Amino acid sequence: MQPLYLKHQTRQLDQLAAHTLGISGFELMQKAGAQAAATLMDLAQANPEAPAGRVLVLTGNGNNAGDGYVLALEYFLAGQPVAVWPWSGPESLSPDALAARQAYEKAGGTVLPQAAASQAAAESWQADWLADALLGTGINRPVTGDYARAIDWMNAQSASVFSLDIPSGLDADTGQPQGRAVKATATITFIALKPGLFTAGGPDYCGELFYADLDVPAETLQTVEPAAWLLEAQDMETDPLLRARNCHKGHFGHVLVVGGNTGMRGAAVLAAGAALRSGAGKVTVASPAPGRDAIIAQRPEIMTADPDELPRISGTGTVLAIGPGLGRDTLATRLFNQALELARKNAHPCVLDADALTLLAEASTASGKNTGKKTGKIVDKNTGTAARLPANTVLTPHPKEAATLLGSDTRRVQANRLHAASELATRFQCVTVLKGNGTVIAAPDQPALICPFGTPGMATAGMGDVLTGIIAALMGQGLAPAEAARTGVLMHALAADMAQKGNGLIASDVIEKLPDLLP
Repeated sequence: MQPLYLKHQTRQLDQLAAHTLGISGFELMQKAGAQAAATLMDLAQANPEAPAGRVLVLTGNGNNAGDGYVLALEYFLAGQPVAVWPWSGPESLSPDALAARQAYEKAGGTVLPQAAASQAAAESWQADWLADALLGTGINRPVTGDYARAIDWMNAQSASVFSLDIPSGLDADTGQPQGRAVKATATITFIALKPGLFTAGGPDYCGELFYADLDVPAETLQTVEPAAWLLEAQDMETDPLLRARNCHKGHFGHVLVVGGNTGMRGAAVLAAGAALRSGAGKVTVASPAPGRDAIIAQRPEIMTADPDELPRISGTGTVLAIGPGLGRDTLATRLFNQALELARKNAHPCVLDADALTLLAEASTASGKNTGKKTGKIVDKNTGTAARLPANTVLTPHPKEAATLLGSDTRRVQANRLHAASELATRFQCVTVLKGNGTVIAAPDQPALICPFGTPGMATAGMGDVLTGIIAALMGQGLAPAEAARTGVLMHALAADMAQKGNGLIASDVIEKLPDLLP
């Protein structure tokens, strides 16, 4: 895992980095600009469709502008055609950025007239690459005025765009554009990785991402507690899944999928199939729909049960996956409440997804009806008493489901995915997986985790059911909820990457790749 730092933390790290390296802030800026120039030269050389050619650097008034002037100086000294188009005058530059501009001008570098007044001159430059050094990570309000015009202009050009530290206008904490943001071809970020590069809109705005630690020792970064962690492929917890030769199916968990109502049987089949492919010893689907033989016809390895058998078979199960295709009718509500009560009684781990999350939100609303807030407690409609979710529960909402659970709306959830996931984990006192671009995994009182893997092709029906089955199977094989969620999210995303079906990817493709990720 790699540490991720919020905006206020990166400012602190900048100061610590200069102190650790024994250099000034200006010298650290020179290192950043030089690394950016070297990366852009390499990137351009490797891309025949975007040759090194001519570079136009757009600068603002902060230290990000200084990085841009250093990049321009490096290009100029290398004999490459470069010009700077400033959107702020020298008088408004930070001292270090002003020193960088003066060094560039002293060397003979070209500086175009300031801001929008020189648009014709900028366009006549006919740049192959635009270097974005406008705003950096410090922005905390919507982009307006000249900077908004500069971003709009860059996004309208055919030239490739290389952003320094972060695409201008993108919030480094949340991955949300502040009204508008630069759509970069590539981005280089300095010293610390930021959450907004990896979740929500961040990856779409960043393009290809490069990281330059500027020789800052890892020990320096460790002096500041990360706000979150970025998952890597090796963070899958697969060693506990290694099997002795002398084993049988009873050693690897019995997953009980509660779902598959009329018209939605496929969701339960996908969850059950994913559980089997993730190593579960046995899988039973307790479906409220008639014709359960159809489930066996699709996956003969799956067992089925009538909902009335739930009390009996839950005693033999080891983990419950509640919600895939469950529905929200009277029978579904009864099954939901019964399954949770049996999980509490038998101390079984649970994964709640899909319709179970909506039913949970309704129950939680009932327990907070006097305050208007969701409490994370569930009211038993028979007794009127409230209870927490069973221990070792994992919630796997998509943004709309998360909004329902929080009594909020999807826009607010997506506006700060880290906060939303952590709030759910705290409120319901369980591990929460907030699905989406840069899936976030949160647990009470722990820094969140972000998964950078996966493909847009995963935006199709059934993917969430597959994830539910994977996590349930991993818990059935002995992984703790947080470990199962982390490993399950990675398996889910990496299997999708391996399937390589592009926009034709379906949930079943992911299931068939899961065994390739197991020991």
